[in-house]
This record gives sequence, structure tokens and C-alpha cells, in this order.
Amino acid sequence: MSVWKPGRDLAVDEIIVRFEGRAKETTTVPNKPTLTGFKVWGTVQRGFLIVWNWHIPGIKNGPVGVRTPRELGGTKKARNGRNKTQAVVLHLLKRLPKPPEGSGYHVFLDNLFVSTRFIEYARSQGIAVTGTCRETGGVIQELLDLKKKDKKDVIKWGETYSMFTENSQVCHIGWKDQAFVLMMSSLMSGNEKVTRLRKRPKETSFKAKTTRVPFGKASEKELEIPAIADAYNYHMGAVDEFDHLTAQNAGLRHVERGGYQALEHWLFRTVLINCYLLALCSDVPEPRAVSFRSQQDFRGQLIGALLGKGRDGKLSRKRRISRISQGADQVPVRSHEQMKLGRRGICVCCKGMRFKDRPKKRVALAQIASNQGKESL
Repeated sequence: MSVWKPGRDLAVDEIIVRFEGRAKETTTVPNKPTLTGFKVWGTVQRGFLIVWNWHIPGIKNGPVGVRTPRELGGTKKARNGRNKTQAVVLHLLKRLPKPPEGSGYHVFLDNLFVSTRFIEYARSQGIAVTGTCRETGGVIQELLDLKKKDKKDVIKWGETYSMFTENSQVCHIGWKDQAFVLMMSSLMSGNEKVTRLRKRPKETSFKAKTTRVPFGKASEKELEIPAIADAYNYHMGAVDEFDHLTAQNAGLRHVERGGYQALEHWLFRTVLINCYLLALCSDVPEPRAVSFRSQQDFRGQLIGALLGKGRDGKLSRKRRISRISQGADQVPVRSHEQMKLGRRGICVCCKGMRFKDRPKKRVALAQIASNQGKESL
């Protein structure tokens, strides 16, 4: 895992902050681990949430503060009334620091964002895009015919088709895995291969007739797959890794009243996760002053350090108060008699004393001294 730096590979996807109470800003996404809550667009690298943008559902709403450029379908008079799903990617990346010379951002996206027009426009802005795509995203017709042909499971596993657009700016890739996968990229092609250990699919899996052939009788086997598919699988899971780190918090509460509480807890957990990843991946030479084995261990040590810091501050405050309480105008504790004051009354005697030096009040049903309240005979 690497700490985020300008020019590294990123992923953009939607994040759901869980909240099932009454709020018009909540939305429901069926294919997410958290179904209902506040929708957030986030830029993530291996679990490290860099920037995010809030989303308000509705026809005239969407990502807050995002304007659709004319190249992506927006008009000069009503850019906010168009689809801003693709525009939110550029909006998030423009909020990042400017990368060093000779480098740029390479973002991985799923088929919700990717199209030929979007990748060409992002390339003109100095941003490389790689991701899966839908059949309606401007895919080359030959690849669409192959995908339609593969409905009868006739293409062998591992077959890869790589084709460029007429302007040679976008590469369209078709790869047969368990299904015929369509991908696009402005930086990578389907010609590069890498070797990865794969598991044999079950006999009841979809299109198992062709996908089980390369394995033979082995349950696992090292096979060559396109480098673009391997990079997509590795980097696109960054948002899922962030959700996994968030779910590891044992003190996570189920909030149904007060949407501000859900957002406040989510922001606090985001800070803790980012601090954990920074501490985990920092370039501090070994041995470190602080070492931890997991996120729970990191949070436990952080809580202990904060409590220790507060304890030290409390002791120093007691010493300062004790010096004030030694003034000449203070009444001795033994000769002080408690009196009932007004609503905002302040006892001059107890004002500068420490808590332990103040006279103790009588406790209800406490033991009464044997000679208390008796007149001497």
C-alpha cells in the first residue's frame, strides 16, 4: 500500500453514508453494501479518501457545485440541468494539487462513467482514464458484434481484442473471462499481459464450459490475463477498501435520528482511517516510536495517548488552582459554612479551591454521628 502522491493511480466512485432516518437528502443504491443514506462522490487511493463531494438527489440537483462542460452535453445557459455524473470526476480531480511536470492523474472508473466522448475530453484536460464500459458508450461495432456472438459461449477463455478509434486517442478492449468484458483506456492497451494465480470456477457458474477448460483438473493455476484488467481489479477496489476499513470500527452506531450525527461520525471515521493509513505507510525508519498491528490497535494506542495527555493537563490545572486558593482573602476550609445561593450565585470561598479541598455535602441516608443533634445534659 502506498501513500497518495500527485500523479499516482486513483479511483472515483460513489460512497453511501448510512442513515435510515427522515431526510430528503438520502438516497438508495441497490448494488451497494450500504443501501440507504447520504450519497458522496469520493476520490480514493487504496482506502485513503483524498477529496469528496456531496450529492443531493433529484432531477434538478446532483453533485453539489458541479457544472457540466459543453463538451459533455452541457449548454451555455443551463449547464446544471444536464447529467453531471461524468462531470463530477473532472470536478474532483481539479480540486487535487497540480501534479509535477511530466506526470498526471490516471483514474480508474466503472461503467457508470466511461464513454468514448468522456475519455477523449479527459485526455484533452491531461487526465488518463481506464475502466469498463457499457454497450451504449460508443464502443467499436466489431467488439459489440463479438459480445453479441458470445451469448452462445463460443469464444475461448482468454481471447483478447484491442482496437483504437480513428483518432488513435482511445483504445477499446474486449476480453473473454467468465463473460466478454468491454473496457476503454487512453493510457493502456490490451496487448500487455501479466501472470496471475486464478481459481477454477465452479461447475454451476455462468459459462463454466469455457472458463474451466484452461484449468484442467487443477483447482488453481497461473494464467496470463491482460495487464489492463489486472490494474483495474487492483485499483478500482480502493473505494471498497475504504468501506471495509470504515466497517471495522467496533463502536459504529446505527443512527436513525439526526442526519448531522451520521455525517459527523462519518467525517470523524474518515479522519481516523486516513491517519491510520498515513502512519502505516510513512517513511519513518525502523524501529518506530509507535508500532501497531491493526487499525484497532492503532485506535487503542491513540485513545490511550489522548487520555494520558488530558490527565497531565488536569494535574497542571490543579496546581495552578491550588496556588490561587492560598490567597490571604480566602476563608479557611474548616471555618466555612455552606449556604444556599441564588441560581447563578458563586461561593467566594469555594471559587479558587480544588475539588478535594471543598467541603463535602451531606449525602442522603448517610450515617449520622451518635452525638449529633443531642443536647448535653
